[in-house]
Amino acid sequence: CNPLQVDTSSPLIMYVHVHRKIQLQDATKVTAISWSAQSEYIACGSSEGSVQLLKITERNNDSSSDQNSVDSDIVMQVVGKLSGRHKTAITKLVFHAGSNKLTVSDSSGLICVWRHNQAADSWQTEMNTSRSGSVADFDWTTTNASQKQSPVIGIAYADGNCIVGDEHGKKLWSHEVDSALKRIQWSPDGKYLMIVTASEECVVYAKERKSTKYQKFDVIARVEAMEISDVQWTTNALCIAYKCGRVQFMQHFNDQTPTVVDVEFSVHKIQFHPSDNVVAVVGFKEQCRSNWLCFVSGADGRILYQLPLPTPNQREAYAHI
Repeated sequence: CNPLQVDTSSPLIMYVHVHRKIQLQDATKVTAISWSAQSEYIACGSSEGSVQLLKITERNNDSSSDQNSVDSDIVMQVVGKLSGRHKTAITKLVFHAGSNKLTVSDSSGLICVWRHNQAADSWQTEMNTSRSGSVADFDWTTTNASQKQSPVIGIAYADGNCIVGDEHGKKLWSHEVDSALKRIQWSPDGKYLMIVTASEECVVYAKERKSTKYQKFDVIARVEAMEISDVQWTTNALCIAYKCGRVQFMQHFNDQTPTVVDVEFSVHKIQFHPSDNVVAVVGFKEQCRSNWLCFVSGADGRILYQLPLPTPNQREAYAHI
């Protein structure tokens, strides 16, 4: 299985190599990972409930250093450990866009929001909420300073409960469905909330005017009666990825003519580029026994580039990047 560049006219060209490895403290198994788009931090969650923070910095130019070395200008080191709160495996880590906060969830149902104190260069707990039951997923609305809207979190639990709360931990709305939940996602404007159930339904809820309550609004028409791996909702598209390898692009949640692309490997995770123009699809290609990464144009569904990634036994960590 060789790398396949599908669209040779595209300016997107990628070369992948192992840049640097680092041994985490206590040699625990990494279960979740997140890289801050605004800072140099990487957060790694473990099976033991700890979160280790890595910091990437540029090394000062030194004439004595090997200028031909690809990693001579990069320093990556463990700079902190968030512990004392989580006792079970970390399930998800998310850095807040445009802020210095990190939200962490574990398999027991505990969610903590950590704030970075830049003056002291330390991380402190700002909010935590706990409920019996595993957290399947969570998502924050985008902060809108111009409209004076504070961020709101949506939490999906594996037992079928959905909770919406504010940044201070106050519960604003709760709902229970007759199915386990897998994913939760806000629309870019924060007006709609989409949940994905274990029965593979994508249900959209709309916020009532002058209220914190939400009402069932629509069920998204899917092109595949197959297992859903992931969903992403950006300003340009709503994207539904299926484990079978197909990815569905919609201009809005009731789009009746979606674009569908087949990446030809089992999809685990998708992530849009910050520009919303390209989506990265990561998964596992069984016939090659290796991880695969594919870049797809968000505008027309063209496969721009795909290539294998190393170490198939670490596909879970790769899938969270």
